[in-house]
Amino acid sequence: MALTFRAYERAAAVSSSSGRTRHYVDRPTTRPPSGRHSRTVDDIVVEATGLTKRYGSRTAVDRLDLRVRRGEVYGFLGPNGAGKTTALRAVLGLVRPSAGRVRTLGAVPGSPAALRRIGMLVEAPAFYPYLSARGNLRALGRLAGTGTSRIDQVLETVDLATRADEPVHRYSLGMTQRLGVAAALLKAPELVILDEPTNGLDPAGMADMRLLIRRLRDDGITVMLSSHLMGEVQHVCDRLGVVHHGRLLREGTVDELRGAVALRVGTDRPAAAREVLSSLVGVGRVAPRNGALEVACRRDSARVLASRIAEAMVRAGLPLHELALADRTLEDVFLELTGDRAAARTSPGNRRDGSEP
Repeated sequence: MALTFRAYERAAAVSSSSGRTRHYVDRPTTRPPSGRHSRTVDDIVVEATGLTKRYGSRTAVDRLDLRVRRGEVYGFLGPNGAGKTTALRAVLGLVRPSAGRVRTLGAVPGSPAALRRIGMLVEAPAFYPYLSARGNLRALGRLAGTGTSRIDQVLETVDLATRADEPVHRYSLGMTQRLGVAAALLKAPELVILDEPTNGLDPAGMADMRLLIRRLRDDGITVMLSSHLMGEVQHVCDRLGVVHHGRLLREGTVDELRGAVALRVGTDRPAAAREVLSSLVGVGRVAPRNGALEVACRRDSARVLASRIAEAMVRAGLPLHELALADRTLEDVFLELTGDRAAARTSPGNRRDGSEP
């Protein structure tokens, strides 16, 4: 079987320095009654400093520095081949870094202390096709030593409880992906790592996966995911790291990466409109751009300011034929950082929506 079963084998048996194999039994992590993990431990769940991974002359990950905080959804954003999966494998201990330092949940990646607290879905999940979802999870639980007591709970979490006894070969791709997440949750993990969780899914499957990721965060689980779908990650991630050619170019919240917004005001009398708009409280710089005026403003006040602009233009007797939010997308940010227009085009859903405020 593929990575789903191999990862559990890795968690159950770790080679010692003497060459012998020591077996460990994973136990579900105990949680407070609220379902959220205790905040008395270090709030940094994953920390990498100078992480580098080379394959011969090719550098897949290049001096990567990152920190993932407890309880957040952290996204690696970048095109295929950017080094996202290699970095996640290093965090899990599935590959050994060529240079740098990584700590996962305060432990060495791949150690029992780290693996027993991590759930993972790296690459496509693989299951026994003629076993049911419940049968596959039962096999995984026994292999990892976690038992089977959480099977019903995780199936409910991923919305597969009503289809749990059907053979997996009847499942759609989206259902199989959700079953992979269920397998990752068997150990009641503190950290869940998802590699391209929406890859290949239709819009309904993507929406289901987004809802599931938010549910995990609401339950106090830290989620670290990678994706090349720029329009997708902004809906679920608290913070993002933009990765290109193995390097972390920028990191921050979606709003921090996209920066300030502007309101686009279309009028036949731009000079008079500029004077009126500049006098309004909350208006930043007013400048002509592409046949209209762009009014800089704070993101959280854009809609209120739009109403005031419309009112001021009408009161001044000035024609108003356009009033729209001119906002940068993650594609815009990616292009500014990399200049890689072809890579940005690989992500659907990255167009400006032109939505009115």
